[in-house]
This record gives sequence, C-alpha cells and structure tokens, in this order.
Amino acid sequence: MTAQLRAFPVLVLIALAWIAIPSGASANHVGPYGNGVPYKWQNLQSLGGSISYSLCPLGEPYAQDWRWGIENWDSYLSTRMDFNEFTCGQSVRTYVTWESADECGLTVFGKPATACWTATDATWQPQGGYFLLDEAEIPFDVSYKAQSLSNRTQLSAHEWGHNLSLDHHPYDNSCSLPGVMAYVNAQPPCFYVPAGSEIQTVECVVYDLLP
Repeated sequence: MTAQLRAFPVLVLIALAWIAIPSGASANHVGPYGNGVPYKWQNLQSLGGSISYSLCPLGEPYAQDWRWGIENWDSYLSTRMDFNEFTCGQSVRTYVTWESADECGLTVFGKPATACWTATDATWQPQGGYFLLDEAEIPFDVSYKAQSLSNRTQLSAHEWGHNLSLDHHPYDNSCSLPGVMAYVNAQPPCFYVPAGSEIQTVECVVYDLLP
C-alpha cells in the first residue's frame, strides 16, 4: 500500500488539538499523562501480527479520509504488522467513528478537540509493566468535517499513532521535521505520513520486532 494525501478498569483518553502538525525528531513511547506506561496489542507482539478496525457508520463519506490516515501507517509497517479493515458492525479491535456523547470533550489550545483515542478495554500486566489492549476507539468530532482533506488525513494518522502507543511529541516545531505525532494549531499540515523515527519507535521500542 502507498502513502496517500488526502486496567485498573481503564478508560484512557488522549485528545488532539483542532489540527495536528507534525514535528520533533523522535516519537515518544509513553502512556497517557506522560507516565511512561505503554499500551500494547497482543496480536502485534509477534512479527507479522495484525489488528482489525472498522469505519462506521456504514457508507460514511468521510470514512475514506480515516482510511487514508491508517493506511499511511500500514504502508510503512506492512513488513512487520498489518491493519485490516472489517465492515462496520463486525467485532473488531479498533472502532473509528463519530462522537456519540462528546467522548473527546476536552479543549486543547482553547479549541474543542477534533478527535481522540480511547482505550475502552485494557488490562494491566504487572510482569511486563504495560496495559494489554483488547479494544480501543477513535471518535471524531463533527468539526472534523470542516477541515481540508490534508488536515483530515493527518488527523486520522495522528490518532492511529496513539493506537500504536505513541504519545505527542514533547515539543512542536511546525513543518521543520517530518512526522504526525505533534499537535499545533496551524494550517496546512506539512506531513501526512509517519516519520522514520515514529515507525522505528513502534517497531523497536513498543513491540521490539527488529533484531
């Protein structure tokens, strides 16, 4: 696939600003609130593993923009892991959809969050020191529809980065360095695909898939 333009019982929310602009030389492998605790998918802990996702509701016109952001990760990680789309209504690991009850109801940079990532089912693994993910959700606010195609693609890629256990970059330097995990209120985004440092963090730090 090619890159495209365009628990303690646990309920963890990582919010995104109105628009995310990538920057920073390295990605962070940290849990929410910067506590350094990773979230991992069981199926991705072996080389060639996969997780499923769905884009809902069925026939959603903005689903293509969500898909592009996810596939921009998939195209770079396809030799190590795979992300498989299932039809809306099927049981999957990650549900990508619209907010139903203001799940992202946080304000970032003085603006409502346009999207967020939520661990809806995760279990603490004391021996490994991480949360084992069983289910997650990426809800988008309706304000997403007002964004440009490039913004919408970048926002989707950003939230999928959270789904792979990446937090925001510790600093922002709009458009000077590639990546999707920074967040700054600016337009247009300069990057729509993950940076090499972000890919390496997922492969080497989160899942330790490289020799």
